[in-house]
Amino acid sequence: MAVKFFYGNDFDDKKTSLGKDLLKIEAKYLDFFKERKPVLRKDKHDKLFNHYVMRFEGAPRFLFHKDTELPQTIREECIQAFRKHFGRYLKETVK
Repeated sequence: MAVKFFYGNDFDDKKTSLGKDLLKIEAKYLDFFKERKPVLRKDKHDKLFNHYVMRFEGAPRFLFHKDTELPQTIREECIQAFRKHFGRYLKETVK
């Protein structure tokens, strides 16, 4: 409830749209992810969601795990997708 109050009634729609954009990025670079071992046993290969975390306490944040080996191009596309949906709320640079 507090999240919707702060970010607006369309918060869930923004999160859903962002999720779809991130899945498109994963599909675009599927060869990269297929070459990597899965983090979870149920997966056949690595997934984009294994490399980031989103926080919505205070200003929204999109952070990559410290040990991520994502190429810079994939990182930049993820950041752009996050800014597309939540950029107006950002108070600091997405890392």
